[in-house]
Amino acid sequence: MKSYSQLVKLQPQVLWLLENSVKKNRLAHAYIFEGGRGTGKRDVAIQLTKRVFCEDLHNNRACNSCSSCIRIEQQNHPDVHLVEPEGLSIRKEQIRHLHDEFRMKSVESGHKLYIINHVE
Repeated sequence: MKSYSQLVKLQPQVLWLLENSVKKNRLAHAYIFEGGRGTGKRDVAIQLTKRVFCEDLHNNRACNSCSSCIRIEQQNHPDVHLVEPEGLSIRKEQIRHLHDEFRMKSVESGHKLYIINHVE
């Protein structure tokens, strides 16, 4: 996973836009990150997720050391759901599970976040 400083070099405009949206409390309900391999789409989504759930922001950025940031990094935060292909594609069972998750309330934070990687 790329660090925030690496992503700033790779995608400065995207991070600037997302940071301003968070600062102004104007995050959209959904984002589509599109681009070629290695452009940092998944990493930007993870950084945005950390920013939303972080318990100890530093200069309006995720601290990467609070329990929420660590659990997001380890993919075991109860209100963050990451769906990635198993093999070459996302399986029906994964979509069914995601559909069931949509109906449930958040566990800790009052909101939930879903990242669906390689959704094409």
